[in-house]
Amino acid sequence: MKKTLMILFLLALVAPAVNAQKLELTTADKEEFKHRAVRMIELFTESLTVIPSFNPSTDERILRDKAIRNVLRLFTKDATMQLAYANGSFSNPIPMPSYLNSLTNYEARRELVHIDIIEFTVEEVEPHPTELGKYIVRFEFVQRFSKKKDYIPNPIQNEKFEQIAWDYVDITTKGGVGIIEKITTQSGTKWVMLLDDVEAKDIEVIED
Repeated sequence: MKKTLMILFLLALVAPAVNAQKLELTTADKEEFKHRAVRMIELFTESLTVIPSFNPSTDERILRDKAIRNVLRLFTKDATMQLAYANGSFSNPIPMPSYLNSLTNYEARRELVHIDIIEFTVEEVEPHPTELGKYIVRFEFVQRFSKKKDYIPNPIQNEKFEQIAWDYVDITTKGGVGIIEKITTQSGTKWVMLLDDVEAKDIEVIED
C-alpha cells in the first residue's frame, strides 16, 4: 500500500464577512458558520485517515507532529474525544492531543489501521443553551475503524484499503458541537468557531 504523506492546510476559522460589532448573528452569518462547520468536519475526517499512516520512529515524525498541530487548531483548548469499545462500553473523555497521538506507531506493532468517516451531518446554528452571546452548531458523524494484525507492507504491490482482509472492523456514531463566540485579539474583535468535545453514542462491531 502506498503511504500517503499529507499535511492538512487549514482554512482560516474566522468568517471575515461577519461583523464583530453585531450583538447577534444574522441568518446569513449562521449559514456561513454552518458551511464552515462542514469544512472543519471534512478536515477532521482527512486527519483521521492520514495520521495513522505516519511512522513516528522515522523522519515522518515531523510530518505527523505538524499534522496533529494543524488538527488541534480546529478544536477548543480543552476539547476531548470519547471512545466506544467492542463490548459496548465507553471510555472517559480523552484530551484531543492524547487521542491524536494514540493514532500513530501502528507500523512498529506490525498493524495496519484505517479510520474513515462514512457520513456526517451538521445542524443549524442556534444560540448557546447556557452561555449568552455564544452560539453552537451540533454535528454527528459515523466513523469506521478497521485494523489488520501482523501486516507487512508490500512495496511492490500498491494494495488498496478496500482489498485488505481486515481482522477487526467497527462502526461508531459520535457527536459534538462547534462553539461560535467573539474573541478579541491584537487585530481586533472577531467571531470565531472551534469544535468542542466529541462523544461516542453507539458502536456496532462488523468484523472481529
